[in-house]
Amino acid sequence: MQGDPGEDRARSPEAQKAGDQALRRIDAVTRERIVSTPVLHVLQGADARTRHYLSRLLPALARAPISHPGAVATPKEPLLERQASRAGLEVQRLPARLDGWLARRRTVGACRRAGIASGARLVHAHGLDSVELAAAAASKLRVPLVVSAYLRADDPPSLPAKVKRQVTRAVVPLLAFREGVRAALEAPVTVVPWGLDRRDLDGDHAPQRVMVELGLDPMTLHLGMAGDLSTAECGGDVFVDAAAAALKRIPFCDYAIIGTGAYAEVLQRRAHRLGILGRFRFVPYSRTLPRALTALNLITFPGRPRHFPWEVAEAAACRVPIVAADCPEHREILGDESAGVTWIKPGDVDGLASEFLRVLSSTGEPDPEWNWLMITRPDGAEQAVQARPSLTGVDISEGDLEEYDIVPDQYSKRRVSVLSRYSFRDAVAELSDVYRQVSGDAP
Repeated sequence: MQGDPGEDRARSPEAQKAGDQALRRIDAVTRERIVSTPVLHVLQGADARTRHYLSRLLPALARAPISHPGAVATPKEPLLERQASRAGLEVQRLPARLDGWLARRRTVGACRRAGIASGARLVHAHGLDSVELAAAAASKLRVPLVVSAYLRADDPPSLPAKVKRQVTRAVVPLLAFREGVRAALEAPVTVVPWGLDRRDLDGDHAPQRVMVELGLDPMTLHLGMAGDLSTAECGGDVFVDAAAAALKRIPFCDYAIIGTGAYAEVLQRRAHRLGILGRFRFVPYSRTLPRALTALNLITFPGRPRHFPWEVAEAAACRVPIVAADCPEHREILGDESAGVTWIKPGDVDGLASEFLRVLSSTGEPDPEWNWLMITRPDGAEQAVQARPSLTGVDISEGDLEEYDIVPDQYSKRRVSVLSRYSFRDAVAELSDVYRQVSGDAP
């Protein structure tokens, strides 16, 4: 027999209160189970970009609902160690190199002690170079092993079959990396993209001030590229050669290369041989890349990335036109029909030079796509500059973001799309889910 609907409505506040209490009890039980899953993070031979990202990711994981801080074993890395300590992680310093079986044995022992001290129930190897060390530590602790591969596994290190059998789960930042890592580790692979930190993206940066900070001429146009400059795969040779071709036709533009790595010196020498070094600015990469993008009229990514292309996602979240090499990694981030993006073939110097000339040849004519304005230089000559008063066109703060995101222009739509797929909060949550599944704490 059904009760009186009016009586049900009268009792609804009490029922709601009882329901809330039940949910809090369930949440407390869940948190108690999750707290008992600390993780030992092992880094050995990680590159600078990975260490930079992990200095933010690991403390965030220590504060996530999985919660029990755990430990991190790493070679000397002041920023990472400092941030990890503040988050309550047990920090174990490792030697930079493992020369000989005795050094390896001592290092494995150090990892084991860190794992015991933190009560680790899972070991996470960050980078393929860390797998063997992490596998030895996991074997001593008798816990599962998770491996994050941050590079394309075109030529992965050869791992013993015993080590491969220990890998319970592999994690990659891009779908394009999945098959190579699956073949290298012979383990199930989960895609967890790197997350963008909104603190790096939000803000109103004045282009004139940024230009002065970067040493750029505020009275000319600036076309740039950004990325990891460790190897020739960055596409820097293509960028320099395309700039040389464009400067022969239109000489009033400056070019900026934003990034760090040994290959930056090669690019400087190449620009010097071509007689255009005076038109180039080399800017070290930092977490303030979105601020640097404010000063650029165009950003290019002419090479195929070996890592997760952090700078591509950041550029896509900013109001700057993009020219990118057509490769799976860039397509995955930017999408097939992303606004404000022009595709070129990888290694296509002529194609990139044509894009430079197309942008520069719009001088004197308002272009709705590139949004140029005419200015008069001190010498009386006129030239075009991009009418972009700030990084986003408006002062973005957490409170104003919603208002900005509903503006129906190509850049706001592109920004919303990228931030919905590459959220730092989502990256932490997805990795926490992997830990729960692997350790057996998943519901």
